[in-house]
Amino acid sequence: MEVTGYTGPKSLAELRIPAEINGKKVLSIGEDAFKDQWINADLIIPNSVKSIGDGAFMENPLRSASIPSGCDYVKDGANRSFDEGVKTTVRP
Repeated sequence: MEVTGYTGPKSLAELRIPAEINGKKVLSIGEDAFKDQWINADLIIPNSVKSIGDGAFMENPLRSASIPSGCDYVKDGANRSFDEGVKTTVRP
């Protein structure tokens, strides 16, 4: 399953992408999925996610991003999502 958009709150401490939606594993975050949402939070991506699309988090003042080491495909523009200075960690 691919996350293709977001309609939740903008003001939250943590944005945790679910590992499953309706019993299906979340494997990717689609192109522009969270673009222009202006979410100011710590982003946590589950180990199930294997790819992040172009501009997936663009225009979001994220405080930090935690990406699983198993996420082996991060489209070139996905890193444009993160403002300069965002602490990005790759975790095992």
